[in-house]
Amino acid sequence: MAWSVLVWWWVFGDTLLLAGQFHAFFILKTHSMENLPIKILDVEFAKNCPSEFIEPAKCYFELNDQLQFVNKTGFVQDKYGIDYKGMQALRNNASLKYKMLCDDCDSWKTQTASSHQQFQKILRHLKRYNLMARCQECDDLYRKKQSEISKKFALERKKIQEKEHQKRIQKLNSAVNDKAWRKLSTFQFKVLKDCLTFDSFDELKQFYWYNNPTKSGYKKFFKALQMLASKDLIITETKFDHQRGYNIITNFKYLDRLKREFEYNFELEDNSEDKNNSKQKSKNKDCTNNLKLRLTINDYNHHPDSPLYAGTIRFKEKIVINPNVDYTFAQWERHNDELYFTLVPTSEIEKLPVQKKLSQEPKAVQEHITNFLNNIKVEK
Repeated sequence: MAWSVLVWWWVFGDTLLLAGQFHAFFILKTHSMENLPIKILDVEFAKNCPSEFIEPAKCYFELNDQLQFVNKTGFVQDKYGIDYKGMQALRNNASLKYKMLCDDCDSWKTQTASSHQQFQKILRHLKRYNLMARCQECDDLYRKKQSEISKKFALERKKIQEKEHQKRIQKLNSAVNDKAWRKLSTFQFKVLKDCLTFDSFDELKQFYWYNNPTKSGYKKFFKALQMLASKDLIITETKFDHQRGYNIITNFKYLDRLKREFEYNFELEDNSEDKNNSKQKSKNKDCTNNLKLRLTINDYNHHPDSPLYAGTIRFKEKIVINPNVDYTFAQWERHNDELYFTLVPTSEIEKLPVQKKLSQEPKAVQEHITNFLNNIKVEK
């Protein structure tokens, strides 16, 4: 015999009144933790919910008096033989229905949660924000308003940043127009030249680290960068170093125009403030005794007698290889099977009587030259 069920819900505190005749049915008691504006109603099923999900859903959404779920997901899966996909289907067909007092519209709104996590998130929100709750409709409206405010602030911030950027570019252009490098000291002038020559800030730092072994000498390099930035020749990027307790330079930028103008007016190097030994500098500024080049793979190596490495190169300065001078040479493997070759006077590293393999040298000399070779700058 089929039995009909007629249920009236009257919520007075924790009291639930039911009326009707029934043979067997399932209904959740209304639970509420003290001071929480939330009341549990029932497990709600989709219209076409498969019958095999009814009992597992009741078990999955069962709550105790503290609004805690009695059964974990794994227990429900083991008890009813449901795999991961089955639990996904269960959540799509069943949900926990509850009422919540919306703090915005001040009315009780029926809400649903399709998983433990979703309902627990609501409880955490109520506890964390002093019992302030927001129904879905009010929450959607609130998020929309917040999004509009955020977009407005972002647009205003972008406009301000653009104005600041334009002012900065104008200052950089003015520095180039005024040829501000003329007012630099010899060392500052050299740092600017290296800033425009090296491929990255890391390479530049490494170069000055090995050429300024003392701490004060290395700091002098960063002070020069700060001076270049104060004269609007470069823009430094900084970040706060918590270990040191102050901002450190992490990178720098400059106008492409600065590099072109600087190279074109390179002869103005002699106009820097410190002009000691200017004649000797003018004589030697375009001369070096170091040979450094990259041996690139021959792209047209289609013949048995074709060389493995070939290409063209243009040196930026005169290279003088003197006779009867000891040199240290080295060759490195680079990416794409290319090689890098360097030839440096041994006197710049350590005076040696004759050319020898490193393994034939005294241990102290081996360490000295090996350290030099491992840290020498490899130009691109």
